Amino acid sequence: MVANRPSRLICLVSALMPATISLTSQQQSSAFIPDVSKLEYRLAEPSDVLITNKVNPTAGLFVAVVPKRNVVVGSAEFGLVANTEGSGEKVFITEGNLREHFMHPGLASKMLKKLLEYIHSERRRVTKAWIRVRRSDEFFTSEVTEAGFQRCGSSDREWLNFCYRFPHSTNKNPVSWIMPKIQAGGRILQVVVGSAEFGLVENESPEEVYITEGKLKKEWELPGLPAKMLKKLLEYIEEKRPQVAMAWTEVERDDKFYTKELKKAGFKRCDSDDFEYRTFCYEFRQKEPPAVGSEPFPVIPTPSDE
Repeated sequence: MVANRPSRLICLVSALMPATISLTSQQQSSAFIPDVSKLEYRLAEPSDVLITNKVNPTAGLFVAVVPKRNVVVGSAEFGLVANTEGSGEKVFITEGNLREHFMHPGLASKMLKKLLEYIHSERRRVTKAWIRVRRSDEFFTSEVTEAGFQRCGSSDREWLNFCYRFPHSTNKNPVSWIMPKIQAGGRILQVVVGSAEFGLVENESPEEVYITEGKLKKEWELPGLPAKMLKKLLEYIEEKRPQVAMAWTEVERDDKFYTKELKKAGFKRCDSDDFEYRTFCYEFRQKEPPAVGSEPFPVIPTPSDE
């Protein structure tokens, strides 16, 4: 892209400090107990009604949710353990909660199974996940075992360790969602691997978005990653500003890598008489304008032709 290379950071999961898991219950006014198989299992969203605030504010949070109500009935915080690349990456599930009226067999194990499926799908380099349960807690010991975890080494008098080993995969999936690592000493870090500046072009009708500048960490210059990030950026623009008709950017004429990435993301060559840069455009599907004003959007000056 212009000046720097393009990408859009989509960070789904954050790191957290290791801690023993505390699977607890919270009271709920309603005794409604849905079929466990009909719950939604996914990453938490801002609109979800959580059981309690996260212990680690930047942690990854996986939840079991009552459909259409966005009421969380079960949750688990998790993150990567640092410095484990040599023997395969590891995920530690540090905190868990269930609402009181949902403390019945099958919910916790179902949620953990779905979390394991998510990890394996989005981070193939992870070889093991582990969790701790109090020795006296027969209920959650049974749930963890039902989810596929097995007892592993532990000399702690209060806690038992349970581990889950993922099936071997030949696909290391380098272009996976980013799970920043748990750092020694409890330091919480969020790793940015790419970013892109963008905004509405002034005085354009219909509206246009110009992606002005992009940066990508050198070690993350991998085929498919910029394209994936750009696709997510386009989805964001389309959702938040449906009246935008087109997004466009520029790439150096001799940059074959990013020319290919832009094409993968759905951009096509458009008019350009510049000797150094090529212009690529993405046309959004036309929609009816929203009945009310859409979300505020950044605005940038009209790009210079110079």
